[in-house]
Amino acid sequence: MAPDEGDSMKRLIVSVAALALVFQVPGSAWACHRNRGGCASACGYGGGVQYQVSDQQQKRTVYECVPETHVEERTITELVPTPRQIQQQVTVCTPTYRNVERQVTTLQCSYEQRQVQRTCLVPVTTMVERTIVECVPEYQNVQQQVTVMVPEYQQVQQQRQVCVPRQVTEVVPCQITVCTPTMVQLPPSCQNPCGATVCRMVPHVETVNRTIVRYVPEMRNETVTVNVCNYRPTQQTVTRQVCTLRQVQRNIQVPVCRLEPKTETVTVSVPVTTPVTRNVTVQVCELVPSVQNRTVTVVECVPTSRKVQVPVTTYKTVTREITVNVPVVTCVPAPVAPCAY
Repeated sequence: MAPDEGDSMKRLIVSVAALALVFQVPGSAWACHRNRGGCASACGYGGGVQYQVSDQQQKRTVYECVPETHVEERTITELVPTPRQIQQQVTVCTPTYRNVERQVTTLQCSYEQRQVQRTCLVPVTTMVERTIVECVPEYQNVQQQVTVMVPEYQQVQQQRQVCVPRQVTEVVPCQITVCTPTMVQLPPSCQNPCGATVCRMVPHVETVNRTIVRYVPEMRNETVTVNVCNYRPTQQTVTRQVCTLRQVQRNIQVPVCRLEPKTETVTVSVPVTTPVTRNVTVQVCELVPSVQNRTVTVVECVPTSRKVQVPVTTYKTVTREITVNVPVVTCVPAPVAPCAY
């Protein structure tokens, strides 16, 4: 038996033992439930009763299956593939060629000259007079009335808006830099131990009013004269050349070709077939069987016995005592209220 099966059996036995202990309840508790009067009739009290459950430790005997594993020596038989060499005879067909004399009849073609008559069609061309109709163009002047659109121009006064720039003068203050000659006292130096007074241009900023001219767009209405073109229909007489076709008949000579039969004698080559028999040498292939000895490797499965060590698990029943808590139900009389008569 496998170790997993032993553990499952052990857990099953312990569960059954615990379930049997739970259902072992004292007889007095069950007696209280079987009587219709409850615990009052069982305990001898006429008043109300109360149930009290307490745990009591009791010893129980439990049987367990303990697995024991030991090693046993067993003999097993295995099929071991063993190759061996065997001798076999094989028949092999070898192709062999030999020359054979055979007669072959062939058709030999030759040509003979013969006189034959044949009829063929020879083209003959003759001139034939035919009448044809031609279209000759003729031109003539024809007077026609046509309508011509003559343009006429008329001056019309129209009002339109014109954008005219208006000149506006504006005074704008501007700042400019002005250099003013100023006398500056120089301190004494190595070149001029006594010092000196020098005139230098000192720049300073002045505000000057400048007049700026700018143009402002201004819309004005003015009257202008516009030439308007109108077309007037006018009837005019024009002369046009009109082409007409006139049919004219005339005779012409036309070559006509026709085929006339003609018989003639010609010499032609006629093929003549003559059978000819001759001897030829032909190679014939034959298969010659021959027996050959060959060594073939054959694999055979030979049964072989060997001893192996196998672990074997057995189960032994062991008895042990366990302490369990058993619920015990006791009846406790409740206080009785005085009766009122």
